[in-house]
Amino acid sequence: MLQLIIDTATEVAFIGLACDGKLMDLHRLPTGLQNSKHLFPSLLDLLNRHSLSPKDLELIGCGVGPGSYTGIRVGSAIAQSMAYALRLPLVGICSLMSFTPKATGSFAAALDARYGGVYLLKGKFDGEIVKFDEDPQVVAFDQIAETLKDTEIIVTPHLKDLQEKISPYAPSIKWEEGIPSGEFFAQKIHEYYENNQFSTKAELKLLYLRKTQVEIERSRI
Repeated sequence: MLQLIIDTATEVAFIGLACDGKLMDLHRLPTGLQNSKHLFPSLLDLLNRHSLSPKDLELIGCGVGPGSYTGIRVGSAIAQSMAYALRLPLVGICSLMSFTPKATGSFAAALDARYGGVYLLKGKFDGEIVKFDEDPQVVAFDQIAETLKDTEIIVTPHLKDLQEKISPYAPSIKWEEGIPSGEFFAQKIHEYYENNQFSTKAELKLLYLRKTQVEIERSRI
């Protein structure tokens, strides 16, 4: 089964092709929140490199956040439009699932949520299999120590910024700078599909987890 994978929730966005959960090719979009500009041309170029057309696809998988509000919407809009037009099954998974550690043990995938918080997804890695403990959450910095009390390492693309913000609350935790794993992302999408966790109506449940700053300001009026 040929699958297209898309994740634009963060500034380290990517698209890829996989077959039955095994990654065939991966293209990382230019760093920075410019996904709306680069996503569709890069997608067409990826298909052309393999002499494929959108009609050859059999499954679409998309990261649904948390992350950048605009980034989440850019990727999901393309994924939903293609799934609807091509009548393909659509799988949505948490974007944090693509950040996995190199070393075994308990870990937390983390993204800077801005405004005093961090997006976290906790899990365990035994060297071969990654298991996630719970749903993703947004955690205030002053609650980090309690939340990460059983966690050995944080994996994040925002290493320098988050170290400065989190280390005062959790000084003993280890750090690893990571980029999304297209291989693991493709595997999880195939796993979700095999478990019938997909939409046939081009629907995605997006993981914003928190209000935008505009929404926060409006609620104060």
